[in-house]
Amino acid sequence: MIFNKTFRTQLKKEQMGEESKLFSASGLTARLFEVVDQMTDFEKKELLKFLDGNRRAGHRLPYMMPVACETGQIRFNDFILDISESGAFLETAQPLAVNQALTIRFQLPDEPDPKPVECRVVWVGKNGAGIFFPFESREQQALVADLVGQLG
Repeated sequence: MIFNKTFRTQLKKEQMGEESKLFSASGLTARLFEVVDQMTDFEKKELLKFLDGNRRAGHRLPYMMPVACETGQIRFNDFILDISESGAFLETAQPLAVNQALTIRFQLPDEPDPKPVECRVVWVGKNGAGIFFPFESREQQALVADLVGQLG
């Protein structure tokens, strides 16, 4: 990836004689901002793709599924557009916040009742949110794994 070369080159320049400053908490953050600021738009996009790809624990499979959602006193219906064993993309216009707890209920094929799964919002975009399944129980983990296994 192009950004790796640029990023490594910039960091090597700093390592000569300034390692303690570079690796202090504030020095590291400041240096990261400087390096990213010097990148081209293309390099920034490549960096984001790399970082996003490394955050996700499982490969998402496209699957449109209606879900009933609940957070606090608010209940709403929306759709999951893709899912993995670790999370999903929830298409929603509801205002959600990063780290917000959410319960989704979805209907599995061959199951008479919707099944609840606890989630946590990990990012919010204009068309929805990325949700993570922390799995409060083995039953919830098996439920999602079974669904993903049927899809892929």
